[in-house]
Amino acid sequence: MAYALIAQADGVISFHTNRFLVGSVLPTDEVGQFLKAGLSSGKRVNLQTGMAAYQFDYMLHNPEGKPGLLRLVLHTTPADSDTIQSEKSMVDGACRVAPSLDYGRNPKSRAGTFSPSSERVREG
Repeated sequence: MAYALIAQADGVISFHTNRFLVGSVLPTDEVGQFLKAGLSSGKRVNLQTGMAAYQFDYMLHNPEGKPGLLRLVLHTTPADSDTIQSEKSMVDGACRVAPSLDYGRNPKSRAGTFSPSSERVREG
């Protein structure tokens, strides 16, 4: 996790994983627009360090019922590298398996293929 914060409707940060930022203020229009929409949202952002991250905003209410903003910002580098590695593995596996598949090019070898109506084609 890059950081997490809770901000009040006026933008004042009441919780932050960096305790030195508690009491600082987010742009009021940013918090106001989010609270007005009332929907959770997520987007990719770049941190001030230059690293890519995913920002998730969620509306929560304090004990008095007043709305606030919960923001979780997650580093994406580990997830992106896992995704890239998975994609490479799938492509590698497909390349190894593809030569052994028929893909219906041989009309005498139709076992295991499906007709457009999704019924198994019977050998004839």
